[in-house]
Amino acid sequence: MQTFVDKFNEITNEKFAYLRLRNAQFVIEGELLTLTFAYPESRENDVFSQKDAIATAVKRVFNGDFSNIEIKLVKSHFDRDFFIPEILEFLKQFPMLSTMVTQEDIVTDFSDGKIFITFRMSDSVCDYCNKKSAGKKIEEHIKSLYCEPTVIKFVNVDDDDSEGIDEIEREMEDEKSRFKLDDYNLGRVIQPENVEEFIGKIVYEKAKYIEDAKSEAVGVVLCGTISGFRELAKRDNPDRKYYKFTLSDFTGSISCLYFPNKKTENQITLLKDGKQIVARGKLTVDNVREGQVTFWPNDICLCTLPKNFKINRLRRRVDDEYHSVFPQPFVSVKQATLFDVVKEPEPFLLGKTFCVFDLETTGFAPKNDRIIEIGAVRIVDGKFQDTFNTYIDPKISIPEKITQLTGIKDSDVMGQPLIDEVLLDFYKYSYNTILVGQNVQFDYGFIAVNGARQNIYFENEMMDTIVLAKKYLPTLRRYKLSNLTKHFGVENLSAHRGIYDAIATAEVFIKLIEMMRTNA
Repeated sequence: MQTFVDKFNEITNEKFAYLRLRNAQFVIEGELLTLTFAYPESRENDVFSQKDAIATAVKRVFNGDFSNIEIKLVKSHFDRDFFIPEILEFLKQFPMLSTMVTQEDIVTDFSDGKIFITFRMSDSVCDYCNKKSAGKKIEEHIKSLYCEPTVIKFVNVDDDDSEGIDEIEREMEDEKSRFKLDDYNLGRVIQPENVEEFIGKIVYEKAKYIEDAKSEAVGVVLCGTISGFRELAKRDNPDRKYYKFTLSDFTGSISCLYFPNKKTENQITLLKDGKQIVARGKLTVDNVREGQVTFWPNDICLCTLPKNFKINRLRRRVDDEYHSVFPQPFVSVKQATLFDVVKEPEPFLLGKTFCVFDLETTGFAPKNDRIIEIGAVRIVDGKFQDTFNTYIDPKISIPEKITQLTGIKDSDVMGQPLIDEVLLDFYKYSYNTILVGQNVQFDYGFIAVNGARQNIYFENEMMDTIVLAKKYLPTLRRYKLSNLTKHFGVENLSAHRGIYDAIATAEVFIKLIEMMRTNA
């Protein structure tokens, strides 16, 4: 395997060095070679957009030795329930370890994208690991399973000072300190109410958040509201019916499949859109469909979801300092004249901080397209205070139509900060402000989706200049930013560029706030 990996990385110039070759299977009949690669969750979009390039590189490595080569892509996601049985099975090749190491001796933790694994062993077992090179083989095996950085340590529990254990625990605590739960006592679960037995065994357990259901597992409990419920039939057996629906809780949605048996084929038809259920079953990951997770319920109960439920967020702690983008004092480019009248700030603006922002993106779908520029200006007590502006490297080519619209080229964004870095700074910049934008929901959708991927949640109050304009300028025919700037005589130095659109929007916002008072 290592020889293949070396050749593969050489051919691709290390472009896909983040992939891990999980296994290779060869079927003589049909001469089919199947290679399974694991990829980090953060690179999911990149991996599937480059799947053809990966397959081409694999074929070049084998140079026609196999007539059929199949590539499978599996999301690397650490799950203790799967890891422990896997590693205990691997340890069976070392007789002493398989009898002396139990699941209680393996301490695991997953924090901030890193996997920490500690094996607590007696002095004799540690010595055996060293002499038999078992420790090195265990490390190699574990690191072949996951793409995430993995810290593996073997701790001698016979040592009185337990220095090794303390060091591991300190490292784990350092990683954990980067995140915080809104309420550590609640956990990330939902307690369904009024549970009624429906199909299979009754489900009394609390349900996990659907947004946390990302990897294969059994005995998983989820709850939510049904939508899109429909009956389907297998192509090769039209008489074999099955049911597909979407289950949605307060955190997300998941696709569900249910194959009834003779006892349940009539009962399942009683489900319909709008019904609330709690179910126990398994999760599977479809690697062909870009890692789509499917829930296969076995036990289904009717229930009601708790009212006024509040999501217990796991939030990323943001440093006090900026790291990638540094706000700059606002400098007006307008030429001052003797005739300028200095106006007092509108009363509505006093005591408030507004962050007026604008994004440039590669498209219109927050979940699939990328942010390539963020521009923002803060207004404090009615006065422009500072600006936040940066290009962002999307790691994909910018569509030609976007370049024509914005003037932003691939060369402009290449080597610029990545979105994960920028959002940490933008979160700090916009914290405790009122977010303002021209069609603010569009721009907010992008920062919300990208922020949630790294546990950053923008929960600001928002105001939209379009909404204000429609209220106070009802006779205006169109409400595009260009129409509003023209109406108010606001100059936009470069339309469809983040920072200039943000400043123009901010000036329009001030004008609309003035109209708010005069129309009160």
